[in-house]
Amino acid sequence: MAQKIFAIVIGIDQYKSKEISNLQGCVRDAASMQEMLSHYSPDAQITSITDAEATRAGILQAFEDHLLNNPCLKRDDAIVVYFAGKGRRLPAPEGASGRDVDILVPYDYGENVPGISDTMIHSLLSDLAQNKGTNIVGYF
Repeated sequence: MAQKIFAIVIGIDQYKSKEISNLQGCVRDAASMQEMLSHYSPDAQITSITDAEATRAGILQAFEDHLLNNPCLKRDDAIVVYFAGKGRRLPAPEGASGRDVDILVPYDYGENVPGISDTMIHSLLSDLAQNKGTNIVGYF
């Protein structure tokens, strides 16, 4: 049986906050990635979220539902996580080891909504690898 591919494809051009400059081409790039993946995988195995759907909660929920807790995704199936949008490097929080924090900037990023930190991404990918296998490719 052919190996299955499961993917989360995220593209953000428009951000909720007027303090964040919008981008051009990220949604188009995500659509191109989805189209390429659709040649190898049924649409049901590809979750695509763009712009206003790509909130912090929406991205994390998609990761949980479509990858971590998906009973159709079996150990060692191929997994693709694709993010086209803004990233930022922030100073380390007070009391931290002094290492800057890299974040993915979700649609609703702002004063009350944090980014998705590199530490959180590492944790999610580690959980995924432990539960579903290490056949994971990330494009960030």
